Amino acid sequence: FNFICAQTAPSINPEAIIVKDNGEREHIESYQGSAPLTVEFKANSSQTLGWDAHYKWIFSEEGSNSPYLIRYEENTGYTFTKSG
Repeated sequence: FNFICAQTAPSINPEAIIVKDNGEREHIESYQGSAPLTVEFKANSSQTLGWDAHYKWIFSEEGSNSPYLIRYEENTGYTFTKSG
């Protein structure tokens, strides 16, 4: 028996979207500004058929080695109440 089995690996293309006070959404690569700031985080996973996808978002303050928030959803959101 000769057969070929190819499997496509899953991928993600994470993005962050700022939610403005008026409800408008803006895609961002980076942000410098004041708080509060509401952001939606999307994993944008693809080719996950046959895979058990696990997600982990780690939020840390600038200069800190310890996270203050960890989320496990594919898509999540958070309102940052202080800068950094």
